[in-house]
Amino acid sequence: MSAVLDDREDDQIRAQLARFGLPLTIARLDFGDLAIRAETRDIAGMLIGFERKKLTDLIACMQDRRLSGFQLQGMRALYDRVELVVEGMWRPGESGEIQVPRAGSWQPLYDARSRGAISYRQVDAYLYSQTELGGVRVWRTASVWETACLYTSRYYWWAKDYSAHKSHDPLYSNDPSAQRRGAVTVFNGEPNSVVLVAAQIPGIDAKAWDIGKQFDSVAGMCAASERDWQKISWTDRAGNVKHFGKESACAIVAWLNQK
Repeated sequence: MSAVLDDREDDQIRAQLARFGLPLTIARLDFGDLAIRAETRDIAGMLIGFERKKLTDLIACMQDRRLSGFQLQGMRALYDRVELVVEGMWRPGESGEIQVPRAGSWQPLYDARSRGAISYRQVDAYLYSQTELGGVRVWRTASVWETACLYTSRYYWWAKDYSAHKSHDPLYSNDPSAQRRGAVTVFNGEPNSVVLVAAQIPGIDAKAWDIGKQFDSVAGMCAASERDWQKISWTDRAGNVKHFGKESACAIVAWLNQK
């Protein structure tokens, strides 16, 4: 893993990132403000590029088209993943204008050229177009500190084996003891009947996906012996290959055969 911060970035972001002790290299980047190179067991040389814009800078780029017409195009050619971080606090006003905190209250943000208020919808539509049509991941941060936190979080996310990330698994069990606390789940495909039933077994949780690959039917799973269950393997969040122990296998068989 390595990370390079563009040497034109300001001292504030450098100081905030220094607090995390990341192994940063300061150098000139052709495009982007931060580049992360992921080197894990299943991904070699994946490049992730981040462009950081303050809200006022973003609005200026919307008008002169420098961001979409030059910077993001260059980033797409250079990086495997392109991410845009928009820094600042804002909200929509009652009339649809963007409001920013100023002098202890929320005030409209005016365009220096037209002297009119900036539309929230205009900015949101621009950012959404970058995501939907340009393949750019867009993130909002409230401060330089939050941007540094996001950069650090992304660095450590990519430092983990790609296949070891399991928080996207969509399984749900009614048994509270079968769910890991704090696990975030999103829909990622339809589980088959074996997976759905396996997810109800206490303590199984996301391992149900691996169980679903071992049995052709629910009946076959229910007929499996303790030795069959001990042969099943899965990869945990740290990338380690795991197996059911004798005690766990015995408990699973007992649960499946209870009346």
